[in-house]
Amino acid sequence: MIDFEAIINQDNRITNFELLSNQINHKLILKKSRENVEKILQSIFQDNSIKLAVNYRNDSHSRLCLTKQGKIFIPSLDNLSSGQSILFNLFATIIRYADKADINKSIQLGQIEGIVIIDEIDVHLHSDLQYEILQKLIKLFPKVQFIVTTHSPLFILGMEKEYEGKGFTIIEMQKGETITTERFSEFKNSFDYYKKTKAFEDEVKSIVDNYNPSNVNSNNNLLQASIWTEGKTDIKHLKAALRWLKEKGETYNVEVDFHEYRDPCSSQLLEMCKQFCKNKQDIPIIAIFDRDEPNIMKNIHDDSQGFKDWENGVYSFALPIPKHRENKEICIEHYYRNSEIQTIDNDKRRLFLSDEFHPKSGKHLSNPQLNTTDNKFKSNQLKIIDNKVFDSENNNVALSKDAFATYIYDKEKGFNDFDFSAFKEVFEIIKKILNCHYQRFR
Repeated sequence: MIDFEAIINQDNRITNFELLSNQINHKLILKKSRENVEKILQSIFQDNSIKLAVNYRNDSHSRLCLTKQGKIFIPSLDNLSSGQSILFNLFATIIRYADKADINKSIQLGQIEGIVIIDEIDVHLHSDLQYEILQKLIKLFPKVQFIVTTHSPLFILGMEKEYEGKGFTIIEMQKGETITTERFSEFKNSFDYYKKTKAFEDEVKSIVDNYNPSNVNSNNNLLQASIWTEGKTDIKHLKAALRWLKEKGETYNVEVDFHEYRDPCSSQLLEMCKQFCKNKQDIPIIAIFDRDEPNIMKNIHDDSQGFKDWENGVYSFALPIPKHRENKEICIEHYYRNSEIQTIDNDKRRLFLSDEFHPKSGKHLSNPQLNTTDNKFKSNQLKIIDNKVFDSENNNVALSKDAFATYIYDKEKGFNDFDFSAFKEVFEIIKKILNCHYQRFR
Protein backbone atom coordinates (compact mmCIF):
# COMPACT_ATOMS: atom_id res chain seq x y z
CA MET A 1 0.00 0.00 0.00
CA ILE A 2 1.02 3.61 -0.56
CA ASP A 3 1.48 5.66 2.66
CA PHE A 4 -0.49 8.81 1.73
CA GLU A 5 -0.03 10.41 5.17
CA ALA A 6 3.72 10.62 4.54
CA ILE A 7 3.41 12.28 1.15
CA ILE A 8 0.54 14.81 1.48
CA ASN A 9 0.04 17.79 3.81
CA GLN A 10 -3.02 19.08 5.60
CA ASP A 11 -4.21 20.80 2.41
CA ASN A 12 -4.19 17.42 0.59
CA ARG A 13 -1.27 18.51 -1.57
CA ILE A 14 1.57 16.14 -2.44
CA THR A 15 4.71 17.34 -0.71
CA ASN A 16 7.10 14.40 -1.15
CA PHE A 17 7.20 13.35 -4.79
CA GLU A 18 10.38 11.30 -4.32
CA LEU A 19 8.78 9.16 -1.62
CA LEU A 20 5.66 8.77 -3.76
CA SER A 21 7.76 7.66 -6.72
CA ASN A 22 9.65 5.14 -4.57
CA GLN A 23 6.44 3.69 -3.16
CA ILE A 24 4.91 3.36 -6.63
CA ASN A 25 8.08 1.63 -7.88
CA HIS A 26 8.00 -0.76 -4.92
CA LYS A 27 4.38 -1.59 -5.68
CA LEU A 28 5.21 -2.22 -9.35
CA ILE A 29 8.12 -4.45 -8.36
CA LEU A 30 5.86 -6.47 -6.04
CA LYS A 31 3.27 -6.75 -8.82
CA LYS A 32 5.92 -7.95 -11.29
CA SER A 33 7.29 -10.45 -8.75
CA ARG A 34 3.83 -11.89 -8.26
CA GLU A 35 3.37 -12.16 -12.04
CA ASN A 36 6.67 -14.05 -12.28
CA VAL A 37 5.51 -16.57 -9.69
CA GLU A 38 2.24 -16.90 -11.62
CA LYS A 39 4.23 -17.58 -14.82
CA ILE A 40 5.71 -20.63 -13.13
CA LEU A 41 2.26 -21.85 -12.08
CA GLN A 42 0.85 -21.14 -15.54
CA SER A 43 3.65 -23.21 -17.10
CA ILE A 44 3.02 -26.08 -14.70
CA PHE A 45 -0.72 -26.13 -15.44
CA GLN A 46 -0.33 -25.05 -19.10
CA ASP A 47 -3.01 -22.41 -18.56
CA ASN A 48 -2.37 -18.65 -18.76
CA SER A 49 -5.51 -17.88 -16.74
CA ILE A 50 -4.01 -19.32 -13.53
CA LYS A 51 -3.57 -16.60 -10.85
CA LEU A 52 -2.47 -16.44 -7.23
CA ALA A 53 -5.21 -15.31 -4.86
CA VAL A 54 -5.60 -14.81 -1.10
CA ASN A 55 -8.17 -16.65 1.01
CA TYR A 56 -9.95 -15.02 3.97
CA ARG A 57 -8.03 -15.16 7.27
CA ASN A 58 -10.66 -17.31 8.98
CA ASP A 59 -10.84 -19.72 6.03
CA SER A 60 -10.00 -23.30 6.94
CA HIS A 61 -7.54 -23.46 4.04
CA SER A 62 -4.19 -21.70 3.81
CA ARG A 63 -4.11 -18.04 2.82
CA LEU A 64 -2.89 -18.69 -0.74
CA CYS A 65 -5.01 -20.37 -3.38
CA LEU A 66 -5.04 -20.59 -7.17
CA THR A 67 -7.81 -19.30 -9.41
CA LYS A 68 -8.63 -20.27 -12.97
CA GLN A 69 -10.59 -17.79 -15.09
CA GLY A 70 -11.51 -15.95 -11.87
CA LYS A 71 -12.81 -18.99 -9.97
CA ILE A 72 -11.01 -20.93 -7.25
CA PHE A 73 -9.17 -23.81 -8.90
CA ILE A 74 -6.83 -25.02 -6.16
CA PRO A 75 -8.11 -24.01 -2.68
CA SER A 76 -4.68 -24.35 -1.10
CA LEU A 77 -1.12 -24.82 -2.32
CA ASP A 78 -1.13 -27.93 -0.14
CA ASN A 79 -3.45 -29.46 -2.74
CA LEU A 80 -0.79 -29.45 -5.44
CA SER A 81 0.48 -32.89 -6.43
CA SER A 82 3.94 -33.85 -5.24
CA GLY A 83 5.37 -33.29 -8.71
CA GLN A 84 3.69 -29.90 -9.08
CA SER A 85 4.92 -28.87 -5.62
CA ILE A 86 8.48 -29.92 -6.44
CA LEU A 87 8.53 -27.88 -9.64
CA PHE A 88 6.88 -24.84 -8.05
CA ASN A 89 9.27 -24.82 -5.09
CA LEU A 90 12.30 -25.38 -7.31
CA PHE A 91 11.69 -22.57 -9.79
CA ALA A 92 10.22 -20.15 -7.22
CA THR A 93 13.40 -20.66 -5.22
CA ILE A 94 15.44 -19.49 -8.21
CA ILE A 95 13.45 -16.23 -8.17
CA ARG A 96 13.89 -15.92 -4.39
CA TYR A 97 17.66 -16.29 -4.59
CA ALA A 98 17.75 -13.82 -7.47
CA ASP A 99 15.80 -11.31 -5.34
CA LYS A 100 18.56 -11.42 -2.75
CA ALA A 101 21.27 -10.87 -5.36
CA ASP A 102 19.71 -8.14 -7.52
CA ILE A 103 16.01 -7.35 -7.32
CA ASN A 104 16.13 -5.30 -10.53
CA LYS A 105 17.22 -8.40 -12.46
CA SER A 106 14.97 -10.80 -10.61
CA ILE A 107 11.79 -9.08 -11.76
CA GLN A 108 12.82 -9.93 -15.33
CA LEU A 109 13.12 -13.72 -15.50
CA GLY A 110 15.17 -13.48 -18.69
CA GLN A 111 17.80 -11.42 -16.85
CA ILE A 112 18.35 -13.77 -13.91
CA GLU A 113 21.84 -15.25 -14.11
CA GLY A 114 23.42 -18.14 -12.27
CA ILE A 115 24.02 -21.88 -12.12
CA VAL A 116 21.43 -24.36 -10.84
CA ILE A 117 22.48 -27.93 -10.02
CA ILE A 118 19.76 -30.56 -9.62
CA ASP A 119 20.30 -34.24 -8.89
CA GLU A 120 17.75 -36.60 -10.49
CA ILE A 121 15.49 -33.84 -11.75
CA ASP A 122 12.84 -36.34 -12.85
CA VAL A 123 12.19 -37.86 -9.40
CA HIS A 124 8.48 -37.85 -8.37
CA LEU A 125 7.42 -36.19 -11.62
CA HIS A 126 4.52 -37.51 -13.67
CA SER A 127 5.33 -38.36 -17.30
CA ASP A 128 3.78 -35.16 -18.70
CA LEU A 129 5.78 -33.06 -16.23
CA GLN A 130 8.97 -34.80 -17.38
CA TYR A 131 8.25 -34.54 -21.12
CA GLU A 132 6.27 -31.31 -21.56
CA ILE A 133 6.42 -29.00 -18.54
CA LEU A 134 9.93 -29.14 -17.08
CA GLN A 135 11.51 -27.94 -20.33
CA LYS A 136 9.18 -24.93 -20.55
CA LEU A 137 10.08 -23.94 -16.98
CA ILE A 138 13.78 -24.15 -17.77
CA LYS A 139 13.18 -21.93 -20.81
CA LEU A 140 11.82 -19.18 -18.55
CA PHE A 141 15.42 -18.66 -17.36
CA PRO A 142 17.55 -18.40 -20.54
CA LYS A 143 20.58 -16.97 -18.72
CA VAL A 144 20.64 -19.64 -16.02
CA GLN A 145 22.84 -22.68 -16.64
CA PHE A 146 21.11 -25.85 -15.45
CA ILE A 147 23.31 -28.84 -14.61
CA VAL A 148 21.07 -31.84 -13.95
CA THR A 149 21.27 -35.60 -13.68
CA THR A 150 18.46 -37.82 -14.89
CA HIS A 151 17.50 -41.41 -15.63
CA SER A 152 14.43 -40.32 -17.59
CA PRO A 153 14.31 -40.85 -21.37
CA LEU A 154 11.12 -38.75 -21.36
CA PHE A 155 12.96 -35.73 -19.98
CA ILE A 156 15.73 -36.07 -22.58
CA LEU A 157 13.21 -36.50 -25.41
CA GLY A 158 11.30 -33.48 -24.14
CA MET A 159 14.50 -31.41 -24.22
CA GLU A 160 15.12 -32.59 -27.79
CA LYS A 161 11.59 -31.54 -28.76
CA GLU A 162 11.57 -28.16 -26.98
CA TYR A 163 15.11 -27.12 -27.93
CA GLU A 164 15.18 -28.90 -31.33
CA GLY A 165 18.43 -30.65 -30.45
CA LYS A 166 20.33 -27.43 -29.68
CA GLY A 167 21.13 -25.47 -26.54
CA PHE A 168 21.87 -28.43 -24.29
CA THR A 169 24.51 -31.13 -23.98
CA ILE A 170 24.03 -34.73 -22.83
CA ILE A 171 27.05 -36.26 -21.10
CA GLU A 172 27.00 -39.95 -20.24
CA MET A 173 28.23 -40.43 -16.68
CA GLN A 174 31.20 -42.64 -15.92
CA LYS A 175 32.58 -42.31 -19.47
CA GLY A 176 32.18 -38.53 -19.62
CA GLU A 177 31.25 -38.74 -23.30
CA THR A 178 28.98 -36.28 -25.10
CA ILE A 179 26.16 -38.28 -26.67
CA THR A 180 23.00 -37.73 -28.71
CA THR A 181 19.47 -38.24 -27.41
CA GLU A 182 19.03 -41.67 -28.93
CA ARG A 183 22.42 -42.85 -27.64
CA PHE A 184 21.22 -42.15 -24.09
CA SER A 185 21.46 -45.59 -22.51
CA GLU A 186 18.21 -45.25 -20.56
CA PHE A 187 16.41 -44.33 -23.80
CA LYS A 188 17.70 -47.46 -25.51
CA ASN A 189 16.74 -49.65 -22.56
CA SER A 190 13.25 -48.14 -22.34
CA PHE A 191 12.73 -48.40 -26.10
CA ASP A 192 13.84 -52.05 -26.04
CA TYR A 193 11.28 -52.75 -23.33
CA TYR A 194 8.60 -50.80 -25.22
CA LYS A 195 9.25 -52.79 -28.42
CA LYS A 196 8.40 -55.93 -26.50
CA THR A 197 4.97 -54.63 -25.52
CA LYS A 198 1.77 -55.52 -27.29
CA ALA A 199 0.99 -51.79 -27.74
CA PHE A 200 4.10 -51.31 -29.89
CA GLU A 201 3.43 -54.45 -31.91
CA ASP A 202 -0.17 -53.36 -32.52
CA GLU A 203 0.91 -49.86 -33.66
CA VAL A 204 3.48 -51.17 -36.14
CA LYS A 205 1.08 -53.86 -37.33
CA SER A 206 -1.59 -51.21 -37.89
CA ILE A 207 0.73 -49.13 -40.08
CA VAL A 208 1.83 -52.18 -42.06
CA ASP A 209 -1.74 -53.44 -42.45
CA ASN A 210 -3.01 -50.03 -43.54
CA TYR A 211 -0.37 -49.82 -46.23
CA ASN A 212 -2.12 -51.13 -49.31
CA PRO A 213 -0.02 -51.41 -52.50
CA SER A 214 -3.22 -51.59 -54.54
CA ASN A 215 -3.77 -47.93 -53.71
CA VAL A 216 -0.83 -47.09 -55.96
CA ASN A 217 -2.08 -46.40 -59.47
CA SER A 218 -0.96 -49.20 -61.71
CA ASN A 219 0.56 -48.72 -65.16
CA ASN A 220 2.47 -51.58 -66.70
CA ASN A 221 4.76 -49.18 -68.55
CA LEU A 222 5.95 -47.42 -65.40
CA LEU A 223 8.16 -48.48 -62.51
CA GLN A 224 6.05 -48.09 -59.39
CA ALA A 225 7.20 -47.17 -55.90
CA SER A 226 5.89 -45.90 -52.57
CA ILE A 227 7.91 -42.98 -51.20
CA TRP A 228 8.15 -42.38 -47.46
CA THR A 229 9.80 -39.31 -45.91
CA GLU A 230 10.70 -38.30 -42.37
CA GLY A 231 9.05 -34.87 -42.47
CA LYS A 232 5.53 -33.77 -43.37
CA THR A 233 6.93 -30.92 -45.51
CA ASP A 234 9.27 -33.12 -47.58
CA ILE A 235 6.42 -34.60 -49.59
CA LYS A 236 5.21 -31.14 -50.67
CA HIS A 237 8.70 -30.21 -51.87
CA LEU A 238 9.16 -33.49 -53.75
CA LYS A 239 5.75 -33.23 -55.43
CA ALA A 240 6.42 -29.64 -56.47
CA ALA A 241 9.89 -30.58 -57.75
CA LEU A 242 8.61 -33.55 -59.78
CA ARG A 243 5.93 -31.35 -61.32
CA TRP A 244 8.54 -28.70 -62.26
CA LEU A 245 10.99 -31.23 -63.71
CA LYS A 246 8.29 -32.77 -65.90
CA GLU A 247 7.28 -29.30 -67.08
CA LYS A 248 10.92 -28.74 -68.08
CA GLY A 249 10.85 -31.86 -70.24
CA GLU A 250 12.44 -34.39 -67.89
CA THR A 251 11.04 -37.87 -68.40
CA TYR A 252 10.88 -40.49 -65.69
CA ASN A 253 9.52 -43.97 -66.31
CA VAL A 254 8.48 -44.09 -62.67
CA GLU A 255 5.16 -43.72 -60.91
CA VAL A 256 5.44 -42.84 -57.24
CA ASP A 257 2.93 -42.73 -54.43
CA PHE A 258 4.01 -40.27 -51.73
CA HIS A 259 2.89 -41.89 -48.51
CA GLU A 260 1.80 -39.63 -45.67
CA TYR A 261 1.50 -40.88 -42.11
CA ARG A 262 0.93 -39.42 -38.66
CA ASP A 263 3.75 -37.68 -36.74
CA PRO A 264 6.68 -38.68 -38.95
CA CYS A 265 10.25 -38.46 -37.66
CA SER A 266 13.61 -39.99 -38.55
CA SER A 267 13.61 -42.62 -35.80
CA GLN A 268 10.08 -43.78 -36.65
CA LEU A 269 10.91 -43.94 -40.36
CA LEU A 270 13.99 -46.00 -39.52
CA GLU A 271 11.86 -48.38 -37.47
CA MET A 272 9.42 -48.70 -40.38
CA CYS A 273 12.29 -49.81 -42.63
CA LYS A 274 13.26 -52.46 -40.09
CA GLN A 275 9.70 -53.77 -39.91
CA PHE A 276 8.75 -53.60 -43.61
CA CYS A 277 11.86 -55.48 -44.74
CA LYS A 278 10.73 -58.58 -42.82
CA ASN A 279 8.18 -59.30 -45.54
CA LYS A 280 8.39 -59.09 -49.33
CA GLN A 281 6.72 -55.95 -50.65
CA ASP A 282 4.56 -56.06 -53.78
CA ILE A 283 5.45 -52.43 -54.50
CA PRO A 284 8.97 -51.31 -53.53
CA ILE A 285 9.18 -48.90 -50.62
CA ILE A 286 11.77 -46.11 -50.67
CA ALA A 287 12.45 -44.13 -47.48
CA ILE A 288 14.12 -40.74 -47.93
CA PHE A 289 15.95 -39.21 -44.95
CA ASP A 290 17.44 -35.79 -44.31
CA ARG A 291 21.22 -35.70 -43.97
CA ASP A 292 21.40 -33.85 -40.65
CA GLU A 293 21.60 -36.71 -38.13
CA PRO A 294 24.88 -38.69 -38.28
CA ASN A 295 23.57 -41.41 -35.96
CA ILE A 296 20.63 -42.03 -38.35
CA MET A 297 22.80 -41.71 -41.48
CA LYS A 298 24.97 -44.70 -40.63
CA ASN A 299 21.89 -46.94 -40.55
CA ILE A 300 20.07 -45.83 -43.70
CA HIS A 301 22.65 -45.06 -46.37
CA ASP A 302 25.31 -46.93 -48.33
CA ASP A 303 27.77 -44.60 -50.06
CA SER A 304 29.04 -47.37 -52.35
CA GLN A 305 25.78 -47.47 -54.33
CA GLY A 306 24.01 -44.30 -53.19
CA PHE A 307 21.27 -46.09 -51.23
CA LYS A 308 20.71 -48.97 -48.83
CA ASP A 309 18.98 -52.19 -49.83
CA TRP A 310 17.13 -53.59 -46.83
CA GLU A 311 15.96 -56.56 -48.95
CA ASN A 312 12.39 -57.66 -49.68
CA GLY A 313 11.78 -54.49 -51.69
CA VAL A 314 12.65 -51.93 -49.01
CA TYR A 315 15.24 -49.22 -49.74
CA SER A 316 16.44 -46.03 -48.13
CA PHE A 317 18.84 -43.18 -48.84
CA ALA A 318 19.84 -39.79 -47.47
CA LEU A 319 19.26 -36.67 -49.51
CA PRO A 320 22.35 -36.17 -51.71
CA ILE A 321 24.27 -32.95 -51.13
CA PRO A 322 23.36 -30.48 -53.91
CA LYS A 323 26.24 -28.97 -55.87
CA HIS A 324 25.63 -25.46 -54.55
CA ARG A 325 26.02 -26.56 -50.91
CA GLU A 326 29.26 -27.09 -48.99
CA ASN A 327 27.87 -28.18 -45.63
CA LYS A 328 27.22 -31.88 -45.15
CA GLU A 329 24.28 -31.73 -42.75
CA ILE A 330 21.37 -30.75 -44.95
CA CYS A 331 17.62 -30.96 -45.01
CA ILE A 332 15.35 -30.63 -48.04
CA GLU A 333 15.09 -26.81 -47.84
CA HIS A 334 18.83 -26.62 -48.65
CA TYR A 335 17.98 -27.69 -52.21
CA TYR A 336 16.81 -24.16 -52.90
CA ARG A 337 19.11 -21.17 -53.34
CA ASN A 338 19.58 -18.86 -50.34
CA SER A 339 17.63 -16.07 -52.03
CA GLU A 340 14.69 -18.45 -52.51
CA ILE A 341 14.83 -19.69 -48.92
CA GLN A 342 14.70 -16.07 -47.74
CA THR A 343 11.58 -15.17 -49.76
CA ILE A 344 9.24 -12.95 -47.70
CA ASP A 345 5.51 -13.75 -47.55
CA ASN A 346 2.62 -11.27 -47.39
CA ASP A 347 2.85 -11.16 -43.59
CA LYS A 348 6.54 -10.11 -43.76
CA ARG A 349 7.69 -13.52 -42.52
CA ARG A 350 10.40 -15.71 -43.99
CA LEU A 351 12.82 -18.52 -43.28
CA PHE A 352 16.24 -17.52 -41.95
CA LEU A 353 19.69 -19.07 -42.32
CA SER A 354 21.86 -19.58 -39.26
CA ASP A 355 24.78 -17.61 -40.73
CA GLU A 356 22.60 -14.49 -40.80
CA PHE A 357 23.07 -14.14 -37.03
CA HIS A 358 26.00 -13.32 -34.79
CA PRO A 359 27.32 -16.65 -33.42
CA LYS A 360 27.41 -15.35 -29.83
CA SER A 361 24.63 -12.80 -29.41
CA GLY A 362 22.08 -14.13 -31.89
CA LYS A 363 21.59 -10.65 -33.36
CA HIS A 364 20.97 -10.39 -37.08
CA LEU A 365 24.13 -9.23 -38.85
CA SER A 366 22.45 -6.86 -41.30
CA ASN A 367 19.26 -5.93 -39.43
CA PRO A 368 20.02 -4.99 -35.78
CA GLN A 369 16.30 -4.96 -34.95
CA LEU A 370 16.15 -8.75 -35.38
CA ASN A 371 17.50 -11.39 -33.05
CA THR A 372 16.96 -15.10 -32.54
CA THR A 373 16.76 -17.32 -29.47
CA ASP A 374 16.92 -20.44 -31.63
CA ASN A 375 20.28 -22.04 -30.84
CA LYS A 376 20.71 -23.22 -34.42
CA PHE A 377 22.60 -19.97 -35.09
CA LYS A 378 25.49 -21.38 -33.02
CA SER A 379 25.97 -24.34 -35.36
CA ASN A 380 29.00 -24.55 -37.63
CA GLN A 381 26.66 -26.04 -40.24
CA LEU A 382 24.24 -23.89 -42.24
CA LYS A 383 20.89 -24.48 -40.55
CA ILE A 384 17.37 -23.42 -41.48
CA ILE A 385 15.69 -21.31 -38.77
CA ASP A 386 11.90 -21.33 -38.93
CA ASN A 387 11.01 -20.08 -35.45
CA LYS A 388 12.03 -17.72 -32.65
CA VAL A 389 13.24 -14.79 -34.73
CA PHE A 390 11.95 -11.59 -33.12
CA ASP A 391 11.77 -7.96 -34.20
CA SER A 392 12.08 -4.89 -31.95
CA GLU A 393 8.47 -5.35 -30.79
CA ASN A 394 9.04 -9.02 -29.91
CA ASN A 395 6.98 -10.27 -32.85
CA ASN A 396 8.09 -13.63 -34.25
CA VAL A 397 8.87 -12.92 -37.92
CA ALA A 398 10.05 -16.42 -38.82
CA LEU A 399 8.07 -18.44 -41.34
CA SER A 400 7.40 -22.09 -40.50
CA LYS A 401 8.80 -24.80 -42.75
CA ASP A 402 5.29 -26.12 -43.31
CA ALA A 403 4.02 -22.73 -44.51
CA PHE A 404 7.09 -22.38 -46.76
CA ALA A 405 6.44 -25.78 -48.34
CA THR A 406 2.73 -25.03 -48.80
CA TYR A 407 3.48 -21.71 -50.53
CA ILE A 408 5.80 -23.49 -52.95
CA TYR A 409 3.43 -26.36 -53.69
CA ASP A 410 0.47 -23.99 -54.17
CA LYS A 411 2.58 -21.64 -56.35
CA GLU A 412 1.80 -18.62 -54.21
CA LYS A 413 2.97 -15.28 -55.57
CA GLY A 414 6.67 -14.86 -54.85
CA PHE A 415 7.08 -18.62 -54.37
CA ASN A 416 6.05 -19.65 -57.89
CA ASP A 417 9.36 -19.24 -59.73
CA PHE A 418 11.78 -21.38 -57.74
CA ASP A 419 14.56 -23.44 -59.32
CA PHE A 420 14.07 -27.17 -58.61
CA SER A 421 17.01 -28.38 -60.71
CA ALA A 422 18.89 -29.64 -57.62
CA PHE A 423 16.05 -32.12 -56.97
CA LYS A 424 16.88 -33.94 -60.20
CA GLU A 425 19.51 -36.00 -58.41
CA VAL A 426 16.92 -37.23 -55.89
CA PHE A 427 14.72 -38.62 -58.65
CA GLU A 428 17.75 -40.10 -60.41
CA ILE A 429 18.47 -42.12 -57.26
CA ILE A 430 14.82 -43.21 -57.12
CA LYS A 431 15.03 -44.29 -60.75
CA LYS A 432 18.28 -46.17 -60.08
CA ILE A 433 16.71 -48.02 -57.15
CA LEU A 434 13.66 -49.01 -59.17
CA ASN A 435 15.73 -50.19 -62.14
CA CYS A 436 17.78 -52.41 -59.81
CA HIS A 437 14.68 -53.67 -58.06
CA TYR A 438 12.62 -54.57 -61.12
CA GLN A 439 15.60 -56.17 -62.92
CA ARG A 440 16.08 -58.41 -59.92
CA PHE A 441 12.45 -59.47 -59.48
CA ARG A 442 11.41 -59.81 -63.11
